[in-house]
Amino acid sequence: MLTLLQDRLENSIEEELNIAMGEQQKITVIRFRKMLQEADYNFLKSSHITTHVLDTSAGMPGKDITIRLKEKKNNIWQTIAQGITNSDGRIPDLLPPGKTIEPGCYKMVFDIGKYYSKLNIRTFYPEVEIMFNTFDTTHYHIPLLVNPFGYTTYRGS
Repeated sequence: MLTLLQDRLENSIEEELNIAMGEQQKITVIRFRKMLQEADYNFLKSSHITTHVLDTSAGMPGKDITIRLKEKKNNIWQTIAQGITNSDGRIPDLLPPGKTIEPGCYKMVFDIGKYYSKLNIRTFYPEVEIMFNTFDTTHYHIPLLVNPFGYTTYRGS
């Protein structure tokens, strides 16, 4: 949690307001689920965008990696969602349930430098940026396979 808060200090006011609105929506859904346990929540789709990181040099999930989802607004890339990978290397809820992004060009920025720094491993890539297009409201999964001197990605399922 502390890492995420420290990372969010780098956000502009506009970026932070967008991220905070999404996080508040996630909290509200969690509270409704606790209060109204017998309700049907099937109408809430899972996150439109998900990701995971695998460290191929260690053969393990890339845990505690900060990831920013960005979109271009007024010719400037702005963070619209932010998270940290869990112990399985995943961020299953980058966007709030049911929220979709407009079709267009986006990018995910993975802070690989801090991840390898914590492991006392030098890396050639301090950040990995994956630019991708969305075409509709179907689920988009953007995985990253990384090692200190290389990476690869693909559209997952």
